[in-house]
Amino acid sequence: MNGRRLLERSGQVFYNAGLVLLGYTVGAALESSFAAWSLGQQLERSLHFSARGEVARSAPLPGGVIGRVEIPRLGLTEVIIEGAEASALRCAVGHIPGTALPGSPGNVGIAGHRDRSFRRLKDAQTGDWILVVTPEGSFHYRIASLSVVSPIQTSVLAASKEPKLTLVTCYPSHYVGRAPRRFIVEAHEVVPVPEARGGARSSTSRAAVAWPLAGWPWLTARGSR
Repeated sequence: MNGRRLLERSGQVFYNAGLVLLGYTVGAALESSFAAWSLGQQLERSLHFSARGEVARSAPLPGGVIGRVEIPRLGLTEVIIEGAEASALRCAVGHIPGTALPGSPGNVGIAGHRDRSFRRLKDAQTGDWILVVTPEGSFHYRIASLSVVSPIQTSVLAASKEPKLTLVTCYPSHYVGRAPRRFIVEAHEVVPVPEARGGARSSTSRAAVAWPLAGWPWLTARGSR
């Protein structure tokens, strides 16, 4: 076999491999998009039945739809499901088991991939509003602090007396491979005050203090990209 024919065959092999890789990537993206759409439809049905008083609150099942998290300034809107396993986070953000549920006293923990659902989270700022919508009601939070911590640091997800929300993703956002740090967004629940004359809007905080950072043992074992 001469050198020219060898180069031609090698080129064909690489071309075919590229097609296979492209097909796999496109297929995975379509599968993830369809799964996210399906979860969104489940949530909309739950919200519809809730508005009619036909939904009773119960403990969420793994993979079950809990609600939706929105950060309007970032244009971030993602369905929340129960569980923070890697498979669960492919098409949604996950409520971290063992933390409070939205609307309950305590610390609500939500994790998401830095290159998928939470890719815009890196642009969050203190003071940004966060809305969590569930069949049980809508809950408003305001970002109080942003921080970067080690995966082995403990207390970000520690229980708290006041209602708060902790969003977790990996850091740096553009790191190739397993990211070495964790980006933490801490927000306190607030009670919106109806608009006053002239369109002014304010809020009353239900969290009077900033709670200390805590860790999450599950993250070192399972990881969140």
